[in-house]
Amino acid sequence: MKSGFKLRMTFAVVVVLLSQNVAAQEQESPHFLEDVRVIEECLSALQPFLTQPLTLANGHCENVVANGCQATSQYNDTPAIVRCITRELGAFERIMEHSLERAAKAVRNFGTYEEFGLQAERKLRRAQLAWLEYRDNHCELAGDSTSPGTIHSVRRVGCRSRMTADRVLYLRGLFLGYNMERY
Repeated sequence: MKSGFKLRMTFAVVVVLLSQNVAAQEQESPHFLEDVRVIEECLSALQPFLTQPLTLANGHCENVVANGCQATSQYNDTPAIVRCITRELGAFERIMEHSLERAAKAVRNFGTYEEFGLQAERKLRRAQLAWLEYRDNHCELAGDSTSPGTIHSVRRVGCRSRMTADRVLYLRGLFLGYNMERY
């Protein structure tokens, strides 16, 4: 019972931190809600393809916000590129939070026993926490693996954005009822 409480508290802290990050992103960018809408529209068009491997389906929506941002930016330097990719990452993180809640609701309905559904939801939330840690560590390594220069920041935020986009598709597959065991 104590481990369940610790898990809920840990998850609550992560949700608060993510919410603060997203709230800060909303305040910083007047484009935030439009970015979310653009990505949601793109993802909705992909819904029939969610039974394909994630990378095949996701390639269509990747960089949809970042490319538009860069096309309208007066600057084409590394900080401008990082800002544009960070805008997209913020939108994908908001969509991921929403998708996680919908997936959690869906997995609560797995099986015929309420306890089975609650266990499935706890496992999903633990998996999400582990995935967030993996994503952040993996992308730090991806940034560090390049030769010295300003490309580190582009690679780190680009990696986080791509991985978050893939995770959104996985979570959407769960709440849409697709068999996601091969991912």
